[in-house]
Amino acid sequence: MKSIKWFLFLCLFPFLVQGQEKPLKQTICLIADIPLLLESDHGIISFSKTGILDISPGRIRISMAARTDAIEFEHLIQLAKPLAVMEQNSTAYTVQWNTKKYRDWTPVAGQHSSTLIDTSLGINDSLKLIWKNRSGKIVQKFTLKTKILRPAIIGFRINEYYDSIDRGHKIRVLKRKNGLPKGYQSLQSDSIQIQAGGIIELKIKSYPLLVDTLIQFRITSREDKTIPGWKSGSHLLILPELKADNNYTLELKYPNQSAVAKYHLIHQPFWHQLTWVRWTIGLSLLTTTILLTRWYYRRKWRREAAQRERLEEQLTTLQSQLNPHFIFNALSSIEGLVTIGQNKLANEYLTTFSMIMRDTLKNVDKMLISLEEDLQLMHQYLKVEQLRFGFEYEWELDPGIHPAEIEVPPMLAQPLIENAVKHGASAKGWINIEIAKKNADMLIRVTNPSSNIAIKPRTAGGYGWSLINQRLDHFRELNPDSPIEFEFSQDEKQATATLIFKNWFS
Repeated sequence: MKSIKWFLFLCLFPFLVQGQEKPLKQTICLIADIPLLLESDHGIISFSKTGILDISPGRIRISMAARTDAIEFEHLIQLAKPLAVMEQNSTAYTVQWNTKKYRDWTPVAGQHSSTLIDTSLGINDSLKLIWKNRSGKIVQKFTLKTKILRPAIIGFRINEYYDSIDRGHKIRVLKRKNGLPKGYQSLQSDSIQIQAGGIIELKIKSYPLLVDTLIQFRITSREDKTIPGWKSGSHLLILPELKADNNYTLELKYPNQSAVAKYHLIHQPFWHQLTWVRWTIGLSLLTTTILLTRWYYRRKWRREAAQRERLEEQLTTLQSQLNPHFIFNALSSIEGLVTIGQNKLANEYLTTFSMIMRDTLKNVDKMLISLEEDLQLMHQYLKVEQLRFGFEYEWELDPGIHPAEIEVPPMLAQPLIENAVKHGASAKGWINIEIAKKNADMLIRVTNPSSNIAIKPRTAGGYGWSLINQRLDHFRELNPDSPIEFEFSQDEKQATATLIFKNWFS
């Protein structure tokens, strides 16, 4: 009895002794008929009362536990009272590897602190040690079997925040508890739902003889398919780095083991990450953008329409101002004919003039009329003036121009013809009117003999010509892509006034 107490005293208060062989990662002191020291490189999992010791594949070293040496260990297992030293020395042992004899019967005497076996066990290997006394009676036996381990999550808890200081305390509490601590849920499948913003704690199954469960893990996400390296953890695994609205795959394994356990962690989204919320926000933004865009363009369109309406009113006003000017000139001509006694000619003039006035009043509110109608007005005006002055005129129309299909501002060319009559054709001269096509432009060119008076382009025609210049400016503002330009040239022989309708055929 004293020997047992002395042996336990040495085991429970370990210290390092110089010259002792370096232990492996885990050491177990087994007190039985024959006290033993078991060391493993990869973990001793469990020990049953039937004498079966489950271990991970790897290196295993079994030594006799010396009763006089101090021993450093992680676990102490007492199965029986040790034999007396004399009885122990009278025993012999043998080793069987996978049911085959590995070592013949070897006396225990003289091997009180020596290594009985130091080897590596692979997957599905077994190692059996048997002791017998001198009479052949089996006094002790146990079997080592390798077991493939796959880590298993037995419970989890979701916290609202992560406290790294509290982690050590949690590990100590979990080591003292066999079941799940308060607040943990049992895991029945390989999938875990995590509430948005939650921090998950995982309780991994630990084994009775292990000080801690050394776990290797790695996490891959749905968004990032990169496979990371393995990280080390324990039987309490806390994962604060998981982001909401993402799915993760958690892989677990033990060191130097190939068996991998996979779990799916589904981190639920925040309310603003929900699909229907995103669609609602997106549609709201799209609707707002459409409404703002519509409001902006409607406002711009109204502003442009108001400006266009103002310009059209001004242009109409200018056209209406041109009519009294034309009427005044025509009545002056009639008065002149009556004064000189040419009543018949004055009557013809008045008849033609009334036809011109009827057509002019009909188009007074129109911004554009067909070129065919405008040429007809110009022809009637020339007929009236021809009665008075007796000049000749001719028309040249480009074959590629169809007057009925083209629109022009009404009576825009009338001041040009009036100017030609006044300055060049009044003394029985001539007038040439040409309507030509040049690329995408249309030209109305009025040519007459040159008079002795030099004419300035911007003052030719007096008040009527001033009105036409204003009409061109307003038309240019309304139609910047298709403006109408004016050119005037004069030499000793003839004067030419040209209206250029830009991009009229584009």
